[in-house]
Amino acid sequence: MGGFCGYLATMAGLAAGADAAYIYEEPFNIRDLQVNVEHLTEKMKTTVQRGLVLRNERCNDNYTTDFICSLYSEEGKGVFDCRQNVLGHMQQVGGPPTALGKG
Repeated sequence: MGGFCGYLATMAGLAAGADAAYIYEEPFNIRDLQVNVEHLTEKMKTTVQRGLVLRNERCNDNYTTDFICSLYSEEGKGVFDCRQNVLGHMQQVGGPPTALGKG
């Protein structure tokens, strides 16, 4: 979420300790993705068994959420698997948010 503003993804990445956050304001290319995948692969070979990558919805027209997830899944075979979650889809499902998770 966030459209052309990467603030939400950046703050969420900082708060959650993300390994990478792809945002509209900072263009990236395939080499950047390669470096990040290699970093995560090496990290997962240690005792740290978690990784988080965030993508702002408008960060890049070609490097979609599906593409990035597929890239990470393919390059991380045997070391880690990759799952994706689109925050906007999760937020739009239920009723009004409450502390108890009930509408």
